[in-house]
Amino acid sequence: MTLMDSRDKFETHQYSFSGLDDILSQFAEQISGAVGIPLVRLFGQSPKGFSTGDADLANYYDRISSLQERRLRLPVRRILDIMHRSELGKPLPDDFTFEFNPLWQMSDVDRSTVALNTTNAISTALGDGLMTLKAAMTDLRENSDVTGIGASITDEDIENAEDEAPPGIGEPDDEPQEPSGGNPVSNQPTQDSEGGRRHRKWSLRWFK
Repeated sequence: MTLMDSRDKFETHQYSFSGLDDILSQFAEQISGAVGIPLVRLFGQSPKGFSTGDADLANYYDRISSLQERRLRLPVRRILDIMHRSELGKPLPDDFTFEFNPLWQMSDVDRSTVALNTTNAISTALGDGLMTLKAAMTDLRENSDVTGIGASITDEDIENAEDEAPPGIGEPDDEPQEPSGGNPVSNQPTQDSEGGRRHRKWSLRWFK
């Protein structure tokens, strides 16, 4: 209910906001492209359609990883070298290295699948004589950050592992070999050649 007198005026206006969502979406996409961060990461906005945004995140993380290698590795190593000289009075060892923490985290299912495939591949190579036990333990520990298996292997364990030839190489086989097929010939005499009483069907032994 509206109360009005003779000097009041009443007017109605209609406003349409039908295209406002498209304008905001385009504005968000322009900001995302300018800063190089996908929408799902910058605004928490999931992409439209059936896409989950994993591909955009993967590309973004790959870009960050490349920037870390190109712009941060040398400065960080220089800082670590200065700290090492300040504390210990000597430069970093030649084999010193470091790795940036990965931004992309695998799910438990993917991690278990990768761990199973890696372990099977190393076990197969070791069993086929393609690598030594020490090399297998070293590879298993180096992949522990991805697979989650082998991180407990220490340098002492690797040094204690015998660096001998893989199994199956240079090992003579002294066991007697079995016939390749068929039943072995028995040394026991048959009834035809056995001495004593002749078999009653001896005359028919060559006929079927």
